[in-house]
Amino acid sequence: MATTDAEQESWFVDTNILVYASEPTAPLHAQAQQFLASAWERGARLVVSPQVLREYLSVASRWAQNEMGSRLDAALSNVRDLLQSLDVVEEGASTVERMVDLLRETPVYGKRIHDAQIVATMLIHGLSRLLTNNPADFARFGHLISIHTLETK
Repeated sequence: MATTDAEQESWFVDTNILVYASEPTAPLHAQAQQFLASAWERGARLVVSPQVLREYLSVASRWAQNEMGSRLDAALSNVRDLLQSLDVVEEGASTVERMVDLLRETPVYGKRIHDAQIVATMLIHGLSRLLTNNPADFARFGHLISIHTLETK
């Protein structure tokens, strides 16, 4: 049985936080690193979905070339590290069904459907706290989840 947010401090971590934490030149790099380190120290559960990891690879593979080798190689290496330190929850049929219900209740369109999928994933897995630096993307779901930024965590 899955541990819920109420039983353990748990955070669903949005893609932008992982990007900030992984890229030293990114804005909010230090804040993202500090949040993750502090959460792990407290024993908090940090959660992502396969969608977040796909989005991370999409963004991270476009970074400027660095000494570590190709952009894709560096991004893939980072994902392997993330898989060791984050809890990756599944997105099954029940998650898609929950997303469909969310879209009926709170219609969104285009790329905002990815945000609805994140919220559906959170709800299916008993998670209520989202860490993102794109709070406006999730504001319409604020009655269902608690939205935090690196400044408001």
